[in-house]
Amino acid sequence: MSKKRRQSASSSSSEESAQLAAVSIDLDELPTPTQIPRMDRAEDAINPTKDQDHVVECSLPPTCNNRPSHFYSTLEFEKHYASNHSLSCFACGKIFPVQRLLDLHFTEVHDPFVYLRRERGDKTFACFVEGCDKLCRTPKTRRLHLIDKHAYPKDYLFSIVTSGIRPGQTSLLKQHG
Repeated sequence: MSKKRRQSASSSSSEESAQLAAVSIDLDELPTPTQIPRMDRAEDAINPTKDQDHVVECSLPPTCNNRPSHFYSTLEFEKHYASNHSLSCFACGKIFPVQRLLDLHFTEVHDPFVYLRRERGDKTFACFVEGCDKLCRTPKTRRLHLIDKHAYPKDYLFSIVTSGIRPGQTSLLKQHG
């Protein structure tokens, strides 16, 4: 037999009272303390043993949906999430190191209105540096602006706006060789 409890509150608003009265909790469906997963010792999260199960499994796109990643601590998962999922384009899944580059990517690659303005000859390629209002007609002129005015290195990966970064990529300089 299922035990149910209804919540009610004395409120001046009859609408709020009606909403609260409609909330019911089925006490048999709540997990028991033995069903709730937990880490018994803090050092287990830092130094897991081989036979210990992972704490978190990530299967988020774009990097983990085909091959889930496993983490033995929430800190390890948080680092992974920040570098692989928090700044990814929802339209194509490409990953960016900073919000500014993700915003520029979406505008320049996925916005059909920007494409039409570009076709009309408008300047649509914005400077990478926040606070700089410079707009250019081509990626090449933006590249020259970044090198001349903001001292970007010539071997910087200027195509990052269209290409994004690969998971685990640690440098924004072109790889020679």
